[in-house]
Amino acid sequence: MAETKPDVSLASTKKNNIITGSYGSYTITNVTSGFAMEVSGFTTYGQKQDNARGVQQWTASTTAPERWQKWNAIDLGNGYYKLMNLYSGKVLEVFGNSTTQGAQVSQYEWNAGNNQQWQLTVVGFGAYKIINRQTGLALTNEGNSTANGAIITQRTFVNNGSQWWVFNPFALDSYRDDDATRFFKRTSGSTAFDGVTSTPLTYGNNNGKVFWTTNDTWYQGQGSNIGSDGLEACHGTNSPIAYSRTALLQPGQYLGLWNWSPSATNNILTNQGLKIVPNYKPEAGEWIWPSGVVEVGSHIYMYADEGNYGDASLSPNTVGLYDINQSN
Repeated sequence: MAETKPDVSLASTKKNNIITGSYGSYTITNVTSGFAMEVSGFTTYGQKQDNARGVQQWTASTTAPERWQKWNAIDLGNGYYKLMNLYSGKVLEVFGNSTTQGAQVSQYEWNAGNNQQWQLTVVGFGAYKIINRQTGLALTNEGNSTANGAIITQRTFVNNGSQWWVFNPFALDSYRDDDATRFFKRTSGSTAFDGVTSTPLTYGNNNGKVFWTTNDTWYQGQGSNIGSDGLEACHGTNSPIAYSRTALLQPGQYLGLWNWSPSATNNILTNQGLKIVPNYKPEAGEWIWPSGVVEVGSHIYMYADEGNYGDASLSPNTVGLYDINQSN
C-alpha cells in the first residue's frame, strides 16, 4: 500500500523537508517581500555585533548572501530553536521580554532565556511561522513592507504573508563565536595583545584548565587604561605595550561548559613575575614572541622567537625554549 502523506498545510510540526536536522545555516526570507532577515547597523562601526541591535529585512543574494543575513537554526531539543546570526554570533530575541505588539526584535548574546527560543511550525508551501516562546507572538515583517530596511517585529499570528518565512539552506559555514570573543574583552590584567595561543593542561591541580600565552601585551594600569565604558583611548603611534608576553589560566569546564567570563581567567605569575620568562630587557628594545606551547608531564614548554625592536623588519635573531614547571 502506498504511504499516505498528510497535507503539509495542516501539519503541526516544527520541521519539514527544509529543516531536517538539529543544526543548519539559512537565510530566512519573508514571503511577502522576498527579503532576508538581517542584523541592522554599520559594519564599519561594529554595530552589527552589538547586543540589542535591531533586526530588519533587506535584499539578499540567493547564492552568496552577506553573513549578517545568515542564521544557524539550532534545535534545542525542547520543541524550540535558537536562531544565531553567523556574523555576530548572537541570537534572535525579543528584547526585555516585551509583550508589546509591533516591538522590533533584536539580537543578544545567548543566555537561554525563553525570549531567545523560537517555535518553527509549517504553514504550508515550504514556509513557517516563527513563534517566540516567551511572548507567544509571531515574527512579522512590519506592515507587510516591501522596502529595504523595514523592521522585523512581533505580533499576534494572523496567518498572512507578513508572518510566513522561508528557510533557504546553505552549506554549514564558520561563524563568530560570541562567547569566546567576549572572553577577550578584558578590563583588568592583560587587556589586549597581538597574538595568543591556548594549551589544555592535564597535570595536577591544573588538570582541565587552559594555559593562554600572549604577545605584545597591553596591561591595565600600565599604559593601558580602559574606561568604565569598556573603551580604550587612541594612543596613536605610542602603543603602551607593557609586556612582550604574559600568560593567563582559564578554569576547567563545569558540568560540561566552559567559563568564558574574562573575570574568571587571571594572569599567572612565575618567578619572573608577569612577564613569564627571563632574559627580556625592554629597556634595550628586546622582544620575545611565543609561537608554540606544549605540556609534557609537569612541564609547560614554550617556544619563542626573539629579536630587537631596533630591527625594522622585526625578524627574530634567535629562538628560545622556555620551561614553566607546574610542580613548583
